[in-house]
Amino acid sequence: MGTKGDGFNGMKNPSVYFIYTFFNSVGSDINPNYPFWSQYLQDKDEFGPKFMIFTVWLLWFLNQFMIFIMMMNFLIAVIC
Repeated sequence: MGTKGDGFNGMKNPSVYFIYTFFNSVGSDINPNYPFWSQYLQDKDEFGPKFMIFTVWLLWFLNQFMIFIMMMNFLIAVIC
């Protein structure tokens, strides 16, 4: 886990484990792709690429959470 080519470049193993667990819980949704920042991180180990990768993941998780809340709302409305 966390190896090159699996989409989790620049992330530590505990983060990758959490993300894989999340993928399994929501039905293995597709993870975000950030080849520019991954390449930049390999060239120079700076704070900027790490922050951008964190921001991509944060926005992705917020998006997934909001979609989950909206879909559960519709499901509850249909059942009731």
